Amino acid sequence: MSTPTGSAAGRSRAVETPGATPRQRRARGHLRVEALLESAAEVFASKGYDAATMTEIAAQADSAIGSLYQFFRTKEAVAAAVLGAQLEELWRRLDAVAERAPELPTAELATTLARLLVAFRAAHPSFERLIEAHIPLVRRFARAFTRSHDSGSSEWISPTVRGWRSFSSASASTG
Repeated sequence: MSTPTGSAAGRSRAVETPGATPRQRRARGHLRVEALLESAAEVFASKGYDAATMTEIAAQADSAIGSLYQFFRTKEAVAAAVLGAQLEELWRRLDAVAERAPELPTAELATTLARLLVAFRAAHPSFERLIEAHIPLVRRFARAFTRSHDSGSSEWISPTVRGWRSFSSASASTG
């Protein structure tokens, strides 16, 4: 998913092209899913998770509701996909900092992490609202993080990120 910063308004509905190859159909499907997820992020940011509806998400993407349901059976599945894509981006950013962390003075590392988190939050206004809606999942992650950090390892960022990726993937597939 690309960064959902632009408006989803004005996207046109996908039109089936006669004679399209399977690769072309898959590419269009990926673009449709990306547009749906960007629209969902916008709706979650503006309305919050509880108030958002599948109908609003489809309308924001200028897509038929059936197209949304073709890819996501529930609002929870849409939210998990949006949150998952945002977390993947956050982890990529954190991994980059983790690689440099051993060489950085503590104050510079703290400043770097703070700036990273502020920039991420500004780029993804739906992130906080989705995290709030998934508090039990976040609490389990926090416990896993605490165990990892309390083990005394000085390299806690990357193992924690890998653990969250595994944990969030498993949770999304069962949720």
